[in-house]
Amino acid sequence: MRTKRSRYPLAVEGLEGRLALSTGGSIAVLTPDVNLQAFATAYLSHRGQPNYNPALDFNGNGFIGQGDVRPILRALAPITPHEPQVVSLRLGPGDQVRGHHPANSGGVTRKSDVTVIGHTTPNSIVFTDSLTGPRASDFKFVGLALPVDSKGFFSYKLRLKDSLIQTEYLAIDPFGHQTIRAFPILKLPA
Repeated sequence: MRTKRSRYPLAVEGLEGRLALSTGGSIAVLTPDVNLQAFATAYLSHRGQPNYNPALDFNGNGFIGQGDVRPILRALAPITPHEPQVVSLRLGPGDQVRGHHPANSGGVTRKSDVTVIGHTTPNSIVFTDSLTGPRASDFKFVGLALPVDSKGFFSYKLRLKDSLIQTEYLAIDPFGHQTIRAFPILKLPA
């Protein structure tokens, strides 16, 4: 490239937009070990813990949190058109009670161990809220991080300790949309 003011050619080296991410002044390069599954494994870990991965600490604060997943999501090539985010949840096969049962906006089961199956935009991440302790159902989403596969599905197993469990989910897609869904699970006597 030549300009009128200079006789010297300017060389501009392009960066692959999906491989190099700006992280506030430094460049973080996505490598094969930086993906949603690796993030889910390292979620909520601190520097010095065995599951802490410094390649996933994009903000450099020594903690892998929700803010660290956004550069990964932005780097993923969208495999669906840009549409409003929809999150659907249900109990796994054989876990949902069939026939007449009390009304519930989530799932109804007679089992203590169930699987929650969800569907949303492919290549998203879904954060779950804590089910126990002082942070139970506080919408801080310090439970599990669940990577969504390329077809939009995610799932996880859950042990029901009470007759009514309130579960919450925060889904963030590669387009930057986020949606919160509540899914109460009613456990009937066996």
